[in-house]
Amino acid sequence: MNKVLKYVSILVIIFVLIIMIILLLGKDLQQVSVEKFELNGLENISGESVTIVGDLYINNPSKISVPIKQINYDVILEKNNITLSSGEIPSFILEKNIINKIPFSHNMKFKPSLDLLLQLLTQEEVYIVVSGKVYVDVAGIETYDVDFLQKVDFKEYLQKQIK
Repeated sequence: MNKVLKYVSILVIIFVLIIMIILLLGKDLQQVSVEKFELNGLENISGESVTIVGDLYINNPSKISVPIKQINYDVILEKNNITLSSGEIPSFILEKNIINKIPFSHNMKFKPSLDLLLQLLTQEEVYIVVSGKVYVDVAGIETYDVDFLQKVDFKEYLQKQIK
């Protein structure tokens, strides 16, 4: 019984030390931030859908790599606040001490939004807003989310791709 108590005590001490090290190294974890969203282009353009291709730049200034549980986002037509599409980027590891470039590709269907088609035909500028959350999960010890929001002139990118 005495040996079991000794082993349990050692395991508890090791576990507490590991948690303390993670918390000390990860003190900058709350500083994880989305630096920018970049729309690189549109692909597979048809009357029914378009694929949005871009990069999300996420800064991780901490001394440890950080697991990202997922990134959820909505593509919103700014003028009438209509959600055109929603998407998700699955889990990955955010490298330490750098701004991480996270590529994404999202197929957006036009059918739900006659408003978008009308605006594309009649308006000089058609802004979409990409709004989302990055879900950070540090070994189940600390979880939090980071919001991001980026406004893009969708018509400008569409015109560039058509030319």
